[in-house]
Amino acid sequence: MRPAFLFLHGWACDSRVWDDAARELARGPALNLDLPGHGRAATPWSAPGLEPAVRELLGSTGAGGPFVAVGWSLGAKVLIEAAAREPARFAALVLVGASPCFTRRRDFPWGQSAALVRRMIRDVERDPAAALERFYPLCFTGEELASDGARRFLSLYTGRKDRRDGASMLAALRALDTADLRRRLAAVEAPTLVVHGACDGVCPVGAGRFLAERLRRAELAEIEGAGHAPFLTRPKEFMEIMNKFLQHLDMTGLRQ
Repeated sequence: MRPAFLFLHGWACDSRVWDDAARELARGPALNLDLPGHGRAATPWSAPGLEPAVRELLGSTGAGGPFVAVGWSLGAKVLIEAAAREPARFAALVLVGASPCFTRRRDFPWGQSAALVRRMIRDVERDPAAALERFYPLCFTGEELASDGARRFLSLYTGRKDRRDGASMLAALRALDTADLRRRLAAVEAPTLVVHGACDGVCPVGAGRFLAERLRRAELAEIEGAGHAPFLTRPKEFMEIMNKFLQHLDMTGLRQ
């Protein structure tokens, strides 16, 4: 029997990005959550930093688990902080397109420039819908834009006429900018799989390598030619990597 799974999406999308993977991986209990202010979440991203999302995640898991928790991008960052606070809640982590530090620092070159992030923040402040329309294609390489996974993603999130929670998108983007989790990595006890596209233009692959080196029980799987969302554009390869990781875990220890 597979352990309980938990899935967290990235910035400015929702739990639907994980629907296919959740169906294939989670043959038992699973939680596929919407971050605050995203999707069908009942609460907004109402405070600075990662706290609203971490609080919502830990509240949603309740007495369940421990979970194999799979997070993409912002969702992976939320998982790192949650696992550092409450190690017993997590049997294993899978961090996809993740970075402990989204914005480049003097001692962390594998992030986006501060000027670019400031421009993103200004764009979201002025016109959230237009800013997101520009952002979504950046999750894919030029070649990947023709893939079925990229097309499905873009059909879900671009050209939408409904009103997004622009304030939550802005708060979550600011959390990405300000949250530096490098010092939190030592507190993460769960075995961790870091999956990163070698051509990721949102969170450079160096950030994934940094995570794999600094987390105590981590392994890295780089997917050549893939961008920021390899689980969408390279689903077969992603599943093979996931299943290999799960087979190597102590499954007895992961049972509920």
